[in-house]
Amino acid sequence: MDRLRRRGSVIVLAVAILALLFIMGSALLVVSNQQRQAAEQSVKSRELRAIDEALTQSVLIQLREDAVGAGGIPYGGQ
Repeated sequence: MDRLRRRGSVIVLAVAILALLFIMGSALLVVSNQQRQAAEQSVKSRELRAIDEALTQSVLIQLREDAVGAGGIPYGGQ
């Protein structure tokens, strides 16, 4: 009887350890997936900031040329 109880408790312990390993592996997969998504969002954000900066500079240059002119004389010297 004692030997059967020991076998049963070893099987329960082995199943518990396997379940714990499964939970830890699942948590690792979830965290790594979230980290990957955060990295992708960071790259997209940087790209959008670069595009915004380029467009802003282009508009500012055009406004400056409209007001001062290409020769640097305000309003075309008129």
